[in-house]
Amino acid sequence: MSIINRPNPNEVFPNPNLPRLCFIKNVVKNPRIIIGDYTYYDDVDGADQFEKHVTHFYDFIGDGAIIGTNSVVAKDIPPYAIAVGNPCQVIRKRFDDELIELLLKLRWWDKSIEEIESLMPILSCGDLKKVKMEIKARI
Repeated sequence: MSIINRPNPNEVFPNPNLPRLCFIKNVVKNPRIIIGDYTYYDDVDGADQFEKHVTHFYDFIGDGAIIGTNSVVAKDIPPYAIAVGNPCQVIRKRFDDELIELLLKLRWWDKSIEEIESLMPILSCGDLKKVKMEIKARI
Protein backbone atom coordinates (compact mmCIF):
# COMPACT_ATOMS: atom_id res chain seq x y z
CA MET A 1 0.00 0.00 0.00
CA SER A 2 1.47 3.35 -1.02
CA ILE A 3 1.11 6.43 1.13
CA ILE A 4 0.38 9.60 -0.78
CA ASN A 5 1.60 12.76 0.87
CA ARG A 6 -0.96 15.49 0.23
CA PRO A 7 -2.37 18.32 2.31
CA ASN A 8 -5.76 17.77 3.89
CA PRO A 9 -7.96 20.75 2.91
CA ASN A 10 -9.94 20.38 6.14
CA GLU A 11 -6.93 20.89 8.41
CA VAL A 12 -5.61 24.27 9.51
CA PHE A 13 -2.00 23.32 8.82
CA PRO A 14 -1.34 21.54 5.49
CA ASN A 15 1.93 20.21 6.93
CA PRO A 16 1.77 19.62 10.71
CA ASN A 17 5.58 19.84 10.81
CA LEU A 18 5.43 23.38 9.41
CA PRO A 19 3.12 25.36 11.74
CA ARG A 20 4.12 28.70 10.19
CA LEU A 21 1.93 27.88 7.17
CA CYS A 22 -1.86 27.45 7.28
CA PHE A 23 -4.86 27.24 5.01
CA ILE A 24 -6.50 30.67 5.37
CA LYS A 25 -9.95 29.31 4.57
CA ASN A 26 -9.88 27.19 7.73
CA VAL A 27 -9.07 30.03 10.15
CA VAL A 28 -11.04 33.05 8.86
CA LYS A 29 -14.32 33.51 10.73
CA ASN A 30 -15.61 36.68 9.03
CA PRO A 31 -18.35 35.52 6.62
CA ARG A 32 -17.83 38.57 4.37
CA ILE A 33 -14.33 37.44 3.43
CA ILE A 34 -14.29 34.92 0.60
CA ILE A 35 -11.20 32.74 0.60
CA GLY A 36 -10.31 30.48 -2.30
CA ASP A 37 -9.31 26.87 -1.91
CA TYR A 38 -5.74 25.90 -1.04
CA THR A 39 -4.86 29.49 -0.15
CA TYR A 40 -2.00 29.84 2.28
CA TYR A 41 -0.82 32.26 4.95
CA ASP A 42 2.78 32.13 6.16
CA ASP A 43 3.57 33.59 9.60
CA VAL A 44 6.13 32.40 12.15
CA ASP A 45 4.19 34.21 14.89
CA GLY A 46 0.96 32.26 14.45
CA ALA A 47 -0.25 31.39 10.99
CA ASP A 48 -3.62 30.46 12.45
CA GLN A 49 -4.01 34.09 13.62
CA PHE A 50 -4.58 35.49 10.10
CA GLU A 51 -7.42 37.84 11.05
CA LYS A 52 -5.43 39.18 13.99
CA HIS A 53 -2.14 39.63 12.11
CA VAL A 54 -3.38 40.78 8.70
CA THR A 55 -5.32 43.98 8.26
CA HIS A 56 -7.86 43.36 5.55
CA PHE A 57 -10.26 45.54 3.62
CA TYR A 58 -11.13 43.16 0.83
CA ASP A 59 -13.65 40.56 -0.12
CA PHE A 60 -11.73 37.91 -2.00
CA ILE A 61 -8.47 36.01 -1.87
CA GLY A 62 -8.20 33.71 -4.89
CA ASP A 63 -7.56 29.97 -5.06
CA GLY A 64 -3.95 29.00 -4.47
CA ALA A 65 -2.81 32.47 -3.36
CA ILE A 66 -0.15 32.98 -0.71
CA ILE A 67 -0.30 35.96 1.70
CA GLY A 68 2.84 37.06 3.56
CA THR A 69 3.16 37.76 7.27
CA ASN A 70 1.62 40.95 8.67
CA SER A 71 0.35 42.16 5.31
CA VAL A 72 -2.26 44.88 4.91
CA VAL A 73 -4.55 43.51 2.23
CA ALA A 74 -6.39 46.47 0.74
CA LYS A 75 -7.70 44.89 -2.45
CA ASP A 76 -8.66 41.51 -3.82
CA ILE A 77 -5.82 39.06 -4.38
CA PRO A 78 -5.99 37.08 -7.63
CA PRO A 79 -5.68 33.29 -7.76
CA TYR A 80 -2.19 31.81 -7.51
CA ALA A 81 -0.58 35.13 -6.59
CA ILE A 82 2.01 35.73 -3.90
CA ALA A 83 1.19 38.96 -2.07
CA VAL A 84 3.05 40.69 0.77
CA GLY A 85 3.57 44.04 2.43
CA ASN A 86 1.88 47.19 3.63
CA PRO A 87 -0.04 47.82 1.50
CA CYS A 88 -0.14 44.25 0.28
CA GLN A 89 1.15 43.97 -3.27
CA VAL A 90 1.26 41.01 -5.60
CA ILE A 91 4.98 40.38 -5.98
CA ARG A 92 4.60 37.59 -8.49
CA LYS A 93 2.34 34.89 -9.79
CA ARG A 94 3.04 31.32 -8.78
CA PHE A 95 2.54 30.18 -12.39
CA ASP A 96 2.05 31.74 -15.82
CA ASP A 97 -1.43 32.85 -16.91
CA GLU A 98 -2.09 29.75 -19.00
CA LEU A 99 -1.34 27.33 -16.15
CA ILE A 100 -3.38 29.41 -13.69
CA GLU A 101 -6.36 29.30 -16.04
CA LEU A 102 -5.97 25.53 -16.46
CA LEU A 103 -5.73 24.93 -12.70
CA LEU A 104 -8.86 27.03 -12.12
CA LYS A 105 -10.74 25.04 -14.76
CA LEU A 106 -9.47 21.72 -13.39
CA ARG A 107 -10.59 22.56 -9.81
CA TRP A 108 -8.72 19.52 -8.56
CA TRP A 109 -9.77 20.21 -4.96
CA ASP A 110 -13.40 19.46 -5.85
CA LYS A 111 -12.59 16.01 -7.22
CA SER A 112 -12.95 12.68 -5.44
CA ILE A 113 -9.99 11.41 -3.46
CA GLU A 114 -9.37 8.79 -6.14
CA GLU A 115 -9.22 11.47 -8.84
CA ILE A 116 -6.91 13.61 -6.72
CA GLU A 117 -4.61 10.64 -6.17
CA SER A 118 -4.48 10.06 -9.92
CA LEU A 119 -3.66 13.76 -10.43
CA MET A 120 -0.86 13.90 -7.84
CA PRO A 121 1.93 12.84 -10.23
CA ILE A 122 0.80 15.56 -12.63
CA LEU A 123 0.31 18.31 -10.05
CA SER A 124 3.63 17.63 -8.35
CA CYS A 125 5.63 17.42 -11.57
CA GLY A 126 8.35 20.02 -12.03
CA ASP A 127 7.95 20.08 -15.82
CA LEU A 128 5.26 22.76 -16.21
CA LYS A 129 4.89 22.15 -19.96
CA LYS A 130 4.01 18.54 -19.16
CA VAL A 131 1.63 19.69 -16.40
CA LYS A 132 -0.18 21.96 -18.86
CA MET A 133 -0.44 19.19 -21.45
CA GLU A 134 -1.78 16.68 -18.91
CA ILE A 135 -4.34 19.11 -17.48
CA LYS A 136 -5.57 20.03 -20.96
CA ALA A 137 -6.16 16.35 -21.63
CA ARG A 138 -8.32 16.08 -18.48
CA ILE A 139 -10.54 19.16 -18.81
